[in-house]
Amino acid sequence: MYPPMLPHSLVDHRYNGSAGLLPSVRVLRLGRSLNRLLSSQLLAFLLAVVSSVGCSQKPPAPDIAPADAAVTTAAPAVTPTVTPAAAAKDVMVLKPRARFTIAPTEARKSDDGPGVSRLFLSADGKRLAVSIQDSRTGATSAEVWDIAGQPKRLSKHARAIDALSPEGMRVVRRCEAGTQEVAEAATGRRLADLPVVGNHVFFRNPTIIISLNRSADWQKAHPLTVREFDAITGLALGSFVTSDDDRVNVAPLINQGYELALGVERANRFQVWDLLTRKSVRQFLMTPEPSPEKSQEIVSWNGFAVSPDGRWVAVRQGSLPLQIHDGITGAIVATLPVGVNGFHSVFLPDRPIYLTPSNITRADITGTSVDVVAYDIPRKSLVGVFRGHEKPGIKVAVSADGTVLVTGDETGNVLLWNLAELR
Repeated sequence: MYPPMLPHSLVDHRYNGSAGLLPSVRVLRLGRSLNRLLSSQLLAFLLAVVSSVGCSQKPPAPDIAPADAAVTTAAPAVTPTVTPAAAAKDVMVLKPRARFTIAPTEARKSDDGPGVSRLFLSADGKRLAVSIQDSRTGATSAEVWDIAGQPKRLSKHARAIDALSPEGMRVVRRCEAGTQEVAEAATGRRLADLPVVGNHVFFRNPTIIISLNRSADWQKAHPLTVREFDAITGLALGSFVTSDDDRVNVAPLINQGYELALGVERANRFQVWDLLTRKSVRQFLMTPEPSPEKSQEIVSWNGFAVSPDGRWVAVRQGSLPLQIHDGITGAIVATLPVGVNGFHSVFLPDRPIYLTPSNITRADITGTSVDVVAYDIPRKSLVGVFRGHEKPGIKVAVSADGTVLVTGDETGNVLLWNLAELR
């Protein structure tokens, strides 16, 4: 985990002086007399040594450069632009430790058919849920895999999975009637029905689900409501409104599941809600802010991610480069090279590193993201490339313990990576 930031009030700045240790005035005067005597004798000795050496030796070079010497000043720090060739040379290239596919052979050959739409990992990185969408028919399905050793499929689900519980035992999945239900991950057995459908669903712990609803009409602003349900019975536990606008980007729960991070596009604002008090605890405006004459224009966000501790926020607005903000002050701390799209990106939970699909590390591919790059925030540089996919549409998921990375592409290929190799 990231090192905690201590409040200013906890830092003790007091100076503890000691009394009664000052010498008397008489002793001080005696000391000064002895110093003068010793200094005069030492000076005479040094002059005698210098005169005995003579002037035949070369004098030392002066510490000050001549007046006509060129003076150089340090240039201001500039973040270098990372070219594909430079990136491939300067960063670590990592290979997957295992791979499997959820698409049949015929679909893989034609580059058409079932592809990975979403990935979910258990906290320990041992169980994976894959949501699948057929590019030809639009039909959705899902699979649950054990990836602790050799990947092994545990179950298949007829509809897409929207969430996986932290221990990997339960999932929230879509139903044919357009609703959602809680089911056992490994067997598919239904446990409970949910009375509403959430566009974003998260397990706060094994027994609580956070569901966010929004209207299908994106042209109008509608209140965005957070609803909580018991994961065993499906009973509603309460709800509250977070925004008067439902055009939002939602990050997984942060700060151990006690806070919810939202990016409100229409207001161009980042906001954090406390799920216990159901109040907004902090927010800031993104830059650039919408101008008054264009206040009705929606600032399109093409990427959004928040670190598990809420310290960093990654946002890509429109055609602007992706920027990483301080999650408390909103200040921009890093600007990534052009080519980083920010879709389906994540922060590592144990290190200040940002992972995102990108096309900036391959000179022979333009406009498509077939690699995942690792960006070190304090160093402001790319430090790793996860290379193994040949098709775009990359989705990523990271385990809560920071040990496992899983990526999947539009042709159904799923790759497993060991994050311990990233140094």
